[in-house]
Formats: sequence, structure tokens, C-alpha cells
Amino acid sequence: MRQLIISAVPRSLFAAVAGGIGLFIAFIGFADAGIVVAKSGTIVGLGNLTAPMPALALLGLVIIAVLQAMRIKAAMLLGFSPPP
Repeated sequence: MRQLIISAVPRSLFAAVAGGIGLFIAFIGFADAGIVVAKSGTIVGLGNLTAPMPALALLGLVIIAVLQAMRIKAAMLLGFSPPP
């Protein structure tokens, strides 16, 4: 029964669900960091990026992106961990 259900769902739908879950988790992280804040007119808006918390979160994202581009396998761990 499980195999029938899995084969009935197209691969593109599996990819869309995975992408949607990833974007939702990223949105929650952005909200916790203060990058995305609640606004009355548009529901969400851009926060103060010069504040320490959002700036540090964006710096970590840049570090992760650079390390990923350099194909370093531990890019996520190095981007999350504090400096020694």
C-alpha cells in the first residue's frame, strides 16, 4: 500500500514539498534572528539589519555560502560555530 501511494505522487511534488518545508524553516530562523519582523500593512517586513543579532545572522549566512562555494564539507558546522 505504501509503495502504491509513493508511486502515485509525482517527483516534482516531492521536490516542491521539500522546498516548501526548507523555506518555512528558513523563515522561522529569519524571524528569530530579527531579519524578518511583523509589520501591520504587509504582515512581514525587513527588520533593522544593523542591529547586532540580524547582522551576526547575516554574517553567518555569508560565511556558510562562501564555504559552500569552496566545496568545504563542514560549511554548515563552521558557519554555525563561534570563533575559537
